[in-house]
This record gives sequence, C-alpha cells and structure tokens, in this order.
Amino acid sequence: MRVGYGTIKKYYCALGFAFKSLGRFDEFVAFRTAQRLLRGSKRLLGARRTPKQPILPAQFLKFTGDIEYRLMGALALYGLLRIGEILNLQIGDVVCLSDSLLINVRASKTDVFRQGSTIAVGATETVNCPVALFRQWNMVAKQKGSLFGASRAAFVKYVKGQMASLGFDSGSYSGHSFRRGGATALLCAGVHSEIIMRKGRWKSEAFRDYLEIPSKVMAELSSEMVSQDWDPNWVMS
Repeated sequence: MRVGYGTIKKYYCALGFAFKSLGRFDEFVAFRTAQRLLRGSKRLLGARRTPKQPILPAQFLKFTGDIEYRLMGALALYGLLRIGEILNLQIGDVVCLSDSLLINVRASKTDVFRQGSTIAVGATETVNCPVALFRQWNMVAKQKGSLFGASRAAFVKYVKGQMASLGFDSGSYSGHSFRRGGATALLCAGVHSEIIMRKGRWKSEAFRDYLEIPSKVMAELSSEMVSQDWDPNWVMS
C-alpha cells in the first residue's frame, strides 16, 4: 500500500498532539528523526496540492456585492472559520452583542467528539465589519433554519470574481483563503502562536502551514537585526 505525503503528515501531527496532551511536547520537538522523516517524505513523494493564497484584511475591505457572501467571508476571515462550518450554521447559532458576535460551532473537523465550541468575532468598525454585516443580513434574510442559503460553489465563484476584479489570479484563491489569511494577519500583528491555534481551533502544529509571511516583512528583518544594541561580550560568551 502506497502512503502519500499528506497521510504521513497527518500521522506526524497526531503524534505531536499526543505528546502535547501528555505534557511532553518538548520531547517531541527534540525528536529530530521524525522531523527528518517528514521532510524526506515530502521531497520524495511531494505535496499533492498547491495551497491557495491567503486573503488578507486589506484585500477583503475592497470586496463588494452580495451581503450574504461578504458576511460569510467576514466570519471566515475574522473568526478563522472553515467554509463547511459556516454553511452549517443555524439561525440560533449566532448571538449578536453590541460589539461582537458569539458563534456556536456545533461540530468541526478537529472536534472528533462533537463537543462544539463558541467563537467570538469582534467588530472591526471598517468596511465589511462582521457585526454590521450580520445585522444587515439578519434584516433581509428570509430563510428558516440555516443561517445561509448559498452553496459552497457559489461562494467560491464570488470570491474568485472579487479577487480577479482586484487584479489577482483568481485560480490562486478559494473559500479557504480567508482562514489562511486570518491566521497570517494575526501572526503579522504579533499575536502569539498559541492564541492563533486556540482561535482557529487547531489541535497541532500543522496550523503553521497556513501562515504566509509577506516578503516585505521578511525583508524588514535585516533592519531589525542591525537596530539591536548587541553587547559583544554577550555574543562571544
């Protein structure tokens, strides 16, 4: 039986989660052999899919059109929600407060025991603010039961159209680009990785694959290096 790189990576992440649950994650990180095996399998077998590019807040602010689609994008971006989770939301799953939304996610990809979780999404007070969009959608929505009536295919088509109108290659984006963009934006804002993991409900270090550090940020690291007042005695010790 041939095992693909994706399967090997899932086993590796599951092993890391098991060590973390036992309070022995440092031992797992120190186990270099497993890391070498993972890197080797990637070179040999290769990743089957090219990850979609992230949609960042600055890009989403320029999205126009249907309120339903924009609200779905806002929840995916600012709540780090998966599109499947959004499409499964019921009318009563979202509570609108004065400055935030409390979203009850009944089940998710990593919630194997279906315990559910509550996601807080705050207002941005900008164009396409999730709270403002929800209030607008709540006033015009006619469906009963499900919060949204759109299909995944229709939403992805909308996303690709919006990115194309902004001058980007629409083939490089999908509905999942919001979740990746949200995680990337949090990282660039200096948010600790543990908080990003909790907000996105990732159970392993696999969430790092979602992060896309802009080249501008990487380039600025050079000036950050020389800006430090290093003590030569400390460096040589």
